[in-house]
Amino acid sequence: MKRKKVGRTETIRQWVLAHRRLLFVWAPGAILLLLLLIQLAYPGDRLVPMQRVDEVSYGFAKKDSVIKSLDDRYNNTSAQLYFGEAKKPQFTPKLKDIGLAVENDERIQQLTYPWYWRIVPSSIVWMHYLSDVKQPNYRQSDTALERYLVSELKGSCEVAPKNATAKIVGAKVVVVPGQDGGVCKEQDVRKTLSSLRPSLPKQPRVRISMDPRPAALRSPDVQPIVATLNDKLSAPLPLQYDNATLEVPAKEVVEWLSFSVENDTLEVIVDQEKSDQYLHSNLDDALARPAGVTKVSTQDFVEVSREDGAPGRAIDTNATRVHIVEYLLAKTDAIPVGVANVEPKVEYTRNYSNSDTGLSALMKHYADTHPGTYGVSLIELDGKRRRASFNDASKFTTASTYKLYVAFSTLRRVESGEFKWSDQIAGGRSLEQCFEDMIAKSDNPCAEALVAKIGYRPITQDAHTVVSTNTTFLDTESYKTTAGDLSTFMASLATRQIPLRSDSIDRLTSALGRNVYRQGIPAGANGTVANKVGFLESFLHDAAIVYSPSGTYTLSVMTDGSSWANIAELTREIEKLRS
Repeated sequence: MKRKKVGRTETIRQWVLAHRRLLFVWAPGAILLLLLLIQLAYPGDRLVPMQRVDEVSYGFAKKDSVIKSLDDRYNNTSAQLYFGEAKKPQFTPKLKDIGLAVENDERIQQLTYPWYWRIVPSSIVWMHYLSDVKQPNYRQSDTALERYLVSELKGSCEVAPKNATAKIVGAKVVVVPGQDGGVCKEQDVRKTLSSLRPSLPKQPRVRISMDPRPAALRSPDVQPIVATLNDKLSAPLPLQYDNATLEVPAKEVVEWLSFSVENDTLEVIVDQEKSDQYLHSNLDDALARPAGVTKVSTQDFVEVSREDGAPGRAIDTNATRVHIVEYLLAKTDAIPVGVANVEPKVEYTRNYSNSDTGLSALMKHYADTHPGTYGVSLIELDGKRRRASFNDASKFTTASTYKLYVAFSTLRRVESGEFKWSDQIAGGRSLEQCFEDMIAKSDNPCAEALVAKIGYRPITQDAHTVVSTNTTFLDTESYKTTAGDLSTFMASLATRQIPLRSDSIDRLTSALGRNVYRQGIPAGANGTVANKVGFLESFLHDAAIVYSPSGTYTLSVMTDGSSWANIAELTREIEKLRS
């Protein structure tokens, strides 16, 4: 077997030697023939191998995809607009934003592979050298250009100059050069942009001449300041206090510094947070001293004794930063640490007498120390018969407390025979049911129907037979009343001095006792409470007759921006002082 294989190989070798001349002639011919067939069959909608357009290779690519690629590249290319001698462009609009459309269809379609070159052997390999790649077609939209000029240049091409400033580089302060500005003519910009004919891959650059406007602060102006700063920062900064000195490393101070230009002057800025942290951590132990406590005792808001506490001391970091800047600018030779006196904290021991004055002082203090606006009125109906108030004549939007006055007008009309308890008022409910729901449940439809039935002016006039003219239904903004008027109304009702028959008084008082809203005065009072609340947006009010073990009284609390919990707490404070 082995001898047979060697014999066959030898036969092939001898055949090749005998026919090598024939192979050298026909093999290249076969290759050229194959290449020629490829050239003849090469698709006409593709660019030839190694074809480059705008320095990008698009060999073998379909013409449609090349056109789209080039259109996208041009449309997303930004033009750099330089004004005057500026080293940085002031505007970089995309070509499409200035109305310049770049079309590549024609230039790519003309890159053909003609038949007469296809029959030239190997032409497919070097055909790209013979291709004449033309420039794109440019189409300018004057409308889009005008839109850009209006939106960006605002009718002019004024470029504001930029003042020279400074910045920190490493551990040094260096000058940041300024840049002159200027003013150009809009027609020059229009003419220059409309004649722009960009060619990739270069980014189009346009320089437009300007009438110069020099910067107010130039590098030569800033350089001496920078030199002074660097000289001062070449050594630690000495902070002086109480005959002692704290040397702050320059590398620490450098971290605090930044710069700005205000009114054409270079300003040195010391970072507040960084400097505060350093100053407090390094000087508080040596300088800071806590303030004492001043203790004040009052009786009904009148000071009766005072024990003054010692003043304290703290670092005035703001003043210290000012001194640091003055030192860095060589305006002073030292950096005194700023020191501020700290006033003692004042602690009050407030005492109130159980007199009218004491109760009023308690109300005022509570209103002053709790959120919201208050109007408070207290009338004792037996016992010491004290009257106390705070802000009791201030008008508040009534919220649902207006229903007390509506109830009064309703009862008067029932007594006169104008209304009957069987009258239909709202939602199929009789006057009797509506009256109960309006007071006990604060029902709105019943109250609104009765206001419409009686009228704003008659209700106001009826109310004025019991309370002051501060209560009105004629205010164009909202119904108005006061804490004083509500307490007067409730006191008149409780003492049966209101101009109503006994059965009418009993009906209203009984309905008030069934009121379902009990989070305000009832939650803080001792004893039985008949009350009417009002709540609307930020307003919370409560008007009540309190039948307490220490005597009957009326209390009205009107608030704007408070809470039911605060109304209940104020009631508890009043109850404690009354007893």
